[in-house]
Amino acid sequence: MQALADAAGQLIWASAALPGSVHDLTIARNHGLIDTLTSATY
Repeated sequence: MQALADAAGQLIWASAALPGSVHDLTIARNHGLIDTLTSATY
């Protein structure tokens, strides 16, 4: 499982649990988190 929180500690996103050992970057890529964050405008 992987989670993303903001600077205040508020949960922004959490992945589903995956079996075995999976690298954080692999999870982020597979769930589209990288694309979402790079295309976000603030």
